[in-house]
Amino acid sequence: MRHLFNAYLDDFNKVTILLPKEYFHGKSQYFTLVNEYEEFDLYIEHTADIGDYIKYICLLPAFIELGVLYFVKDEYGNQTVLQSGAIVRSERFDILYYYEKKDLGFTYYPDHTIFKLWAPTATKVSLILINQNNEQFFAMQRKQKGIYEVSVSGDLDSCLYRYLVTNNNNDKEIIDIYGISSNANFRYSAVINPNKLIDVKPLMNPIENPTDAIIYEMSIRDFTIDKNSGVKNKGKYLGLTEKGTKTSKNHVSGIDYLVELGITHVQLLPFFDFGGIDELEPEKMYNWGYNPEQYNTPEGSYSLNPNDVYSRLNEIRRMINTFHEHNIGIIMDVVYNHVHDIRYFPFDYMVPGYFYRYDYHGMPSNGSGCGNDIASEREMVRKFIIDSVKYWARTYKIDGFRFDLMGMIDIETMNRIRRELYDINPHILIYGEGWNLNTPLPNSMKSTITNAYKLPGISFFNDKYRDMIKGNTFQEKHFGYPFGHFGYIEDVKQLLAGSVGYKKQKTYMFYEPYQTINYLECHDNMTMYDKIKIALEHKPKEERIRRQRLATSMLLLSQGIPFIHAGQEFYRTKYGVENSYNSPDKINMINWKRMDDYIDDVNYFKELVKVRKHHQAFHLKSTSLIKRHLTFLESEKGIIIMILKDVSKYGIFNDIQIIFNCKNEEFVYKFEDDYKLIFDEKAFIKGIDIPNYYTIKAISVVVIGK
Repeated sequence: MRHLFNAYLDDFNKVTILLPKEYFHGKSQYFTLVNEYEEFDLYIEHTADIGDYIKYICLLPAFIELGVLYFVKDEYGNQTVLQSGAIVRSERFDILYYYEKKDLGFTYYPDHTIFKLWAPTATKVSLILINQNNEQFFAMQRKQKGIYEVSVSGDLDSCLYRYLVTNNNNDKEIIDIYGISSNANFRYSAVINPNKLIDVKPLMNPIENPTDAIIYEMSIRDFTIDKNSGVKNKGKYLGLTEKGTKTSKNHVSGIDYLVELGITHVQLLPFFDFGGIDELEPEKMYNWGYNPEQYNTPEGSYSLNPNDVYSRLNEIRRMINTFHEHNIGIIMDVVYNHVHDIRYFPFDYMVPGYFYRYDYHGMPSNGSGCGNDIASEREMVRKFIIDSVKYWARTYKIDGFRFDLMGMIDIETMNRIRRELYDINPHILIYGEGWNLNTPLPNSMKSTITNAYKLPGISFFNDKYRDMIKGNTFQEKHFGYPFGHFGYIEDVKQLLAGSVGYKKQKTYMFYEPYQTINYLECHDNMTMYDKIKIALEHKPKEERIRRQRLATSMLLLSQGIPFIHAGQEFYRTKYGVENSYNSPDKINMINWKRMDDYIDDVNYFKELVKVRKHHQAFHLKSTSLIKRHLTFLESEKGIIIMILKDVSKYGIFNDIQIIFNCKNEEFVYKFEDDYKLIFDEKAFIKGIDIPNYYTIKAISVVVIGK
């Protein structure tokens, strides 16, 4: 029904009314508030001309009751529904309607199931239940704190359900934001019997310190979809459970390949339920997955049977168990800063105007670039995010969380997540993108890199590392130190030393080395191979490849946490496509033939991982240890000599030297004492004897120790 004017409840005793000027010139002498039982006169406190409307700020003689349908009537006898307005973003609303219990969603019992939905502004809520193809409606009762509840008798295992919510006199069917499974394309949420789910086993031997981690980012679909992957269930959860798979050239692939690489954790691109793909015909579309549609339900396109409400749940459990059996942790890429489409996501139909941030003009803010920013600072939004993260950590034994656009999430929420996850598993890794984006949250409250000192136990993608070692992502022709730009050696030394200050530097990025996620490429932007192909187009391909291998070597030998993009070790290309979020498989997939072609470089990578893992001096756990043990020798341009002294308590060598030759010519290094060779394109874990004059090849790294 079209209303002649609009009215909004902005506080418990304040109403804002907008009269169009085309309607009686926007003028009314008085207004009354009416509901089914009573009527109140409104006191006009203030009026303002705001273009096409006259705005009236009106006060009530009493506090209004939420969950009751009210209308505002003007002097002409016309009326409009009183909509929930800014009241839902008030501190008082959060205090009155915060719900502490952990029972939102459904609670299953063999003889009945309880459903609970938080919707304090709603005037009516019904449960729509699909049981054996029969649709039934159950009226839900309003309880304290704005909870609507109903208990339905019988065994509802596998039943589908939705809620019919009435807000502002409009009805809308929504899925359950606390739902844990659904049928294909999130049409309905599903009731699940937890006893029918496969148990998830925890990681066998979790790392002791965050800096012990070596993270490998990949997509479930990309990793096995190639015809040359040797995997049967390509692009699926179960594709990552298949052992013994080989490429056409008989090299290992799939999970066996990851085990041989020696990485400690796999960061999987989002695998909660996301938009942009038809789950029934996933081969026709592609999407990275940064489009949340169900936060607690696994993505259906990776399942063999997305319409079976147990299939996706148990397949993902089998996948995680396979990784854990090989002592590889799973890091979940999560997106709590925005939703796929504000028009269809349930938030605004539960409590209109509550879950998102709004700008000065009352429009949804867009710091995320996706048309909406989730308001993590509000109590029930914060609760939902924390409940969701804890659900994944407990139920699926997730070993870490990577937060997309973490700088848009408030500091209190991130610190609460850190504290509560620590109680579940003290070894869980937490990190994210600490970019400062334009969202209506004070800079002092944002979880950005500049506020890292307020976020102990949380790590950040180090974009300075990326831009100075590889080259600036947003300057096409720019290249970093190992690629021949020798202009900022002191900055590079800081980065190699974990960005914490290796001597007595007054400026540094982080308090502790675990806070820096060192990376050169990830799913975003061009791959390193594609960027360097442009930046060094005048250089021969062989040199570009050697320089990329040197850059990856720097990454693995830096203090902090190394992060590798899948395929980086064999020069992954996306054929120049920078933002490939919905590009076809041909662009995004792991090309296993390319791995075959660069198998020597893959083996080089494996050897360097062995070196990093074998001696803890390459990944010291604290700033104090870095300042005590790490320094650099003065050297000519293009040569970096990093020293780790008195480190025998961390491995079999007492002194270690890492020599990076970034020049396009050999370098003869003379050293005193009896050093042994630890690495020179191959790992020598116990070291082998070498002469005091050692020739270091052009564009290479050598590690020696005594």
